[in-house]
Amino acid sequence: MCHAAEKFGVNISTISRVWGRFKSTFDSDGINGVVSRMPGATGRKKKDRQALLACIADIPFRRRMTQQCLADELGVARSVVRDAIAQGQLLRHTNTIHPLLMKENKHARIRHALRHVVHGPDGSHFSPMNNVVYDANRQVLFDGKIGIWDFTKQTEAQRTSKNRPAGTLETKNLDSVNGKVYKRYLNQGQVANLRKRHPRRWVC
Repeated sequence: MCHAAEKFGVNISTISRVWGRFKSTFDSDGINGVVSRMPGATGRKKKDRQALLACIADIPFRRRMTQQCLADELGVARSVVRDAIAQGQLLRHTNTIHPLLMKENKHARIRHALRHVVHGPDGSHFSPMNNVVYDANRQVLFDGKIGIWDFTKQTEAQRTSKNRPAGTLETKNLDSVNGKVYKRYLNQGQVANLRKRHPRRWVC
């Protein structure tokens, strides 16, 4: 026993205890009777989450649409919900808005993306698709570009300076941007340009 204790670097009492366990369990368990008893007997014991998971049915669906929302409603960490899904205690449901992509769907998306790769002298890049609308003859009706409008105004300079004389038009930022300003920009800018660029049959 002293030689075994010196070889494995443990106390002689450990060798004696293991040898005694081997002799008492050899007839029934064989060599497996002296395996470590630590797995399953050490560490923090798992909590029973069944009562907690049973409360999920009482939570409105709109308040448990994500893992984080469900964890907040249950008062636990998000890892608890994630582990319950991994262990099969909870089932994840998807809808048509956020479907799970199968392998065939992923391949189809890659093929669709590769069809729009443009190979040029400066390297490869994706062709700009935007919201391009074509007619029956494949002529571009709408290229997706509406316009850019900045929140500025033109005012006359009140005094002469070394940079410009008095009365010169200057571009300055608007003092404030509120709902009325947004509405005016939408009506006079975006909506007007959309009506101008879209076919007549599209105009509401």
